[in-house]
Amino acid sequence: MSPQKHQSSNSSSTGTNYSLPLGENKGTNGKMLHGSAIAVPLDQIELPPYQPRQHFDEEGMQQLTASVKQHGILQPLLIRPVGKERYELVAGERRYRAAKGASLTSVPAVIKELSAKEATELALLENLHREDLNAIEETEGILQLIALTLEYEVQKVPQLLYKLKHHVDKSSRDSTESGQNILPKDENAGAENDNNIWLGMTVELAKVKSVFESLNRMSWESFVKTRLSLLNLPADVLDAVRKNQIKYTKAQAIARVKDDEARGRLLSQAIASGWSLKQIKERIKSQMGEKATQSPSAILTRLDETYKQIKTSMKKNISIWQEPQNQERLEALLTELETLLMNKSEDGNR
Repeated sequence: MSPQKHQSSNSSSTGTNYSLPLGENKGTNGKMLHGSAIAVPLDQIELPPYQPRQHFDEEGMQQLTASVKQHGILQPLLIRPVGKERYELVAGERRYRAAKGASLTSVPAVIKELSAKEATELALLENLHREDLNAIEETEGILQLIALTLEYEVQKVPQLLYKLKHHVDKSSRDSTESGQNILPKDENAGAENDNNIWLGMTVELAKVKSVFESLNRMSWESFVKTRLSLLNLPADVLDAVRKNQIKYTKAQAIARVKDDEARGRLLSQAIASGWSLKQIKERIKSQMGEKATQSPSAILTRLDETYKQIKTSMKKNISIWQEPQNQERLEALLTELETLLMNKSEDGNR
């Protein structure tokens, strides 16, 4: 079945807006195979090996699927040919998934001839210009984009960025202290080697800066300082950020709690109660001070407060208590409380 011509609409009821034009891409050498969107069988389109977006809001996807069932796909996908009547998705994964959920047999698409590198770069740029991207996806996407630009392995990019930041900071300090040029003088072979290394890093730094300038979201220094550490968050905290359950600044504060159980409880409470960053920090400070033995009245006050928070969270966000992992943890805690009460009751009857 060959693709059929399709007249696309510039507006979409799905609320999807693209900052990159689908008809032309000034950032690549791609050749347009078709000037306008055509209908392509859905089973001829496959997802790329690397997908910038890892998490899709379930409720949002359900709404989009319902819209697609009623109105169809109003904004075309961007795809590239990878074989005879075979295509790879470049941009529009939410619409692609919604079309599958709505059992469509074909979708409107713009076909563009792109290399694998060009397609990945375009997909990353398209994704990074979305407003609802969470901090983890944004961080991973930027690292991928830098890796493509520098032709680095993505795993080595964080180390390079830390190294660049260290050299820039050191050079800035040296320049301030001496009031002279920061580049070393060629007084000996060692100095000449240092000079060459710094010049090489200057080229890499210029390319890194160009990536952040094209995104216009933050400086590379801010990225190194505030975002790279996110990838080292504990698994439970990292997962909460991926699912947009908590902001990354709050997640970083919670991650400072090293005890797994205490951190898990704090994370669940912060999500359920919608605590601000200030409230989270106050709770952490309070917990650290409460490591010593508490008085019975303090424990009762805390127990009463926790009970109120549970009731409030059930009204605001019942879904958190429907997750199997949280249910198991809650059941275990309730069993411990019941056992404690039972033992006290038996002691009183003796």
